[in-house]
Parts: sequence; structure tokens; C-alpha cells
Amino acid sequence: MAEEGENRRLAGGWRGVFGGVRADPSWAFFLVFAFSGMVSLPLARASMLLSLVFSLADSAVRRRFRLTQPGFGWLAYFVLAVVVSGSMAVANTEWGVAHGLMPAVDIYIESARGFRKLPKLLWFLAIPLAALQVRDTGRFRTVLRALMAGGCVLALVVVLFHPPLAWLQVHFHGGPGWLDRWLSNPALARWGGRPPTFQYAISALGTMHDAQRLMVALIAACCAIVGNGEWGMGNGEWGTGNGERGPGTRDRGPRTEDRGPGNGRLWAVAAFIALGLVMTCKRGPLVVGIAVSAAVLSKCVRWWRIVALVFLVAAAALAVPQSRARILDLRNEVSFSDHEIVKRGGRLLMWTHIVPALHAEYPRGMGFRALTAIKMHNADWHVEKNRTHVHSVPLQAFVDFGWAGPAVWLLWMALAFMRAAGLKRAGASLGLSSGEAALPLAALSALVVFGLVEYNLADAAVVPLYSIAMGMACFPLYISAGMCEN
Repeated sequence: MAEEGENRRLAGGWRGVFGGVRADPSWAFFLVFAFSGMVSLPLARASMLLSLVFSLADSAVRRRFRLTQPGFGWLAYFVLAVVVSGSMAVANTEWGVAHGLMPAVDIYIESARGFRKLPKLLWFLAIPLAALQVRDTGRFRTVLRALMAGGCVLALVVVLFHPPLAWLQVHFHGGPGWLDRWLSNPALARWGGRPPTFQYAISALGTMHDAQRLMVALIAACCAIVGNGEWGMGNGEWGTGNGERGPGTRDRGPRTEDRGPGNGRLWAVAAFIALGLVMTCKRGPLVVGIAVSAAVLSKCVRWWRIVALVFLVAAAALAVPQSRARILDLRNEVSFSDHEIVKRGGRLLMWTHIVPALHAEYPRGMGFRALTAIKMHNADWHVEKNRTHVHSVPLQAFVDFGWAGPAVWLLWMALAFMRAAGLKRAGASLGLSSGEAALPLAALSALVVFGLVEYNLADAAVVPLYSIAMGMACFPLYISAGMCEN
């Protein structure tokens, strides 16, 4: 009976999911961190700090807290940011000018403010924390489910709460002052804080933070589908739905009765999260999320079914006027100037004109997040307004830290991808299904690919997603070191 109970725990049954919570408060707080990272940044940060405190206290006795390879990459990036930002914060002052460090004070870059923003990078301490906490198969599957659960809650808010709120923002006026303030959106100051149309209101309520969270949640759901072993679509490509092997597939061993939710429920979860992603009206996370999810599902679903699913999601996106408008707005992103067709210069203008101009002025970098909208406008007045970054992680690192920025960033990402790819290859020997083992690699790929066209590295709401993906990629580390006990 004891052996059967252990098998159930390792299979990811719900009893095993929460079995170690009472005995290990650091694990309990980390679970809250994984879930709330999808829905609430303050709760995620508070639970991450509590988990870190308990983990460090435990590690002082057991000596098992490790920085890990992705953690070393983050540390190198952080040190570079401190050195460059600190030197610029000193140089861009009257004292620095007097001592020949700068020809004149540049009032259009905020070197001191950027230096004060460096603590944003300290939240990547969640990388070694995740590597420590996710140290057996039961915990790995629990975190996967926590990401899915958080994504479902966020999708519920987007699907059920955003439409009535958008309607109220447009049509309800003259209420109490507190209600009017609650319905106002500071980003819509030119319209008095209220959106002019329902379409604009829905688009404004959907944030890039929520879209990236739902993107990762969708990928987690697809990884769970691949790892579930039950196929309700009747194709028999991975399993037949009754625990037997499908034709032409490798043997996975007997299917356990509590390996996860039914396949139909997992598909429903993925569909609901995808609907929430569509309703955020953010084209980048939608495209990247669907592409990576399709790649994950390709291990067990025939290509024509994947194409059909992609077309179904694309049709749903085009059917929503707000999403369709965002897709048509792509012409602004590839434009260099404003004229009668396009409204502004977009990403292509930033990458080809503004980035080289800023680098020529500051070849060693201007410091972490020191770029201002005025500085960008001075470099080229056609650029879109109120932007303090260049919509690309490696190019922003280039502007912030010179050539050392993208070099250290590439090193950091290479270390993380090496770990994630190693886990994917060794998943079966570690007790994980191929879908489960692919989660860190798939989530990290989506975040990094999207980061090429949108700055998301030090985005506070996205840091937990990066950290969990990189930390879970280090899963074999504690297994091989024999430190997987609770």
C-alpha cells in the first residue's frame, strides 16, 4: 500500500500535489507565487519573498541553495547593469562634466532614475528559488497545474469582466465620484479618461502583461495535453484513450488513473485560455503563443488538425473587431514616418534609425532604463509618442549597455536554453512525460521570441514567468545531486 501511495504521488495526483505544503512552508509560498504570477503582481512578489526567506533558512542547514547556470547569467547581466548605470549616474552630473566624464549634462536621459530602477532585476532571484523548489516530479506537475489555474482565473476576468466594464466606461456617466474615478483610465487622458468607443475600451483594458501571462498559460495547457496520455480526438497517435499504445508510438508504460485531468477537460482549459488571449487584443503574444503551442502539440496531434486549430483561433481573432484592428495596425510598425496612410513611425523606425543614433551618442550605453520619450523624439520626431524603450530586448540592452549588453544577454539566454533543452531530452529518465519536460523550453522560447519585438525582460509582471521557466529548466540539477527529498 505504501508503494502504491508513492506511485500516486509521483504520478501527480491531487493528494501528492499538496502533500508537502504543511511540512514545507517555502513550497507552499512558492505555489502561491506560481499561481499569483498569472493574476496579481503584489501577491506574487510577497509570496516569492516569503518562499525565499524560508528557503534560505532551510538551506542554511541543508546547504542546497544553488545559483544555477541561468542564475549565473542573470548575475552577470545584473553586474553589468550596476557598473554601466552607476557610472552614467555619476558622469551625467555637474561633477561628472567638471571632471571630463561627459561633455555636458544630458537632461533628456534619466541616468539617476535608471540606476534607482536596478532593483527590478533583483526579482530574478526567483530563478534559483524555482530551481530549488521544483525538485521532484510531483512538484514539477504541481507548478504546471498552478500556471494553468492562474491562467484560467485571468482568462475568466478577461472574458467575463472586461466587456461589461468596457460598456460602463463608454456609456455610464454622472455617477458618484469614486465610481467615475474607478471607471477612468489614466492612459486615455485625451478623452477625459474615458474611451470613445466600446471597441477602444476593450482594447485598452487588455494589457500586454495579461497577454503574455495567458500566452504562457496556454503553452502550459498544451504541454499538459501532450503529457496526459488520453486522446479524445480519436486519432490514436499517442495513446488510444484507454491506456494502450497508439500505432507507431513509443511505449510510455501503464497509464495511471490520476495522471491528470481528463483530456477533454484539458482541451477545454486550453480553449478558454486561448479565448482570453484573443480578447486581450494583443497580436504579438497571440501569434507567438499559438505558434509555440502548435509546435508542442505536433508531438501527438496530426498536422492537419493543428492547422485546423490554428485557423480556428485565427478566425476567432479576426472576428473580434478589436483584434482585427490591432492586426491591421501592423502597417504602422513597419513605417518610417507619418503621412495620410499611417499614423506614426513604429518599430522599424526605432530599430533602423533611433537605435543607431543613440548608440553613436553613447557607445558604452546610457544606463539601465535611462532612455526617455523626449530623447527618442529628439532622435527622430516621427516615432510614436510616450515610449521609453525600443520594443526589443537585445536592442534595448544595446542602447542601455553598449555591445556588452546583447553579448551578456545572449550568454544568459544560452545558459537557460541549454538547461531547458537538456531537460527536454532527459525528461523520460527523470519521470516526466515529453510534454511536461518541454514546458520550460516552450515557455522560455515564447518569452524570448516575443522579447525580440517587445521589451519584456525587466517587465515586473513578466519576470515571474521568465524566472519559473528558467528555474524549472534546472530540474535535473537537484535530482542528480540527490537533493530531491522534501
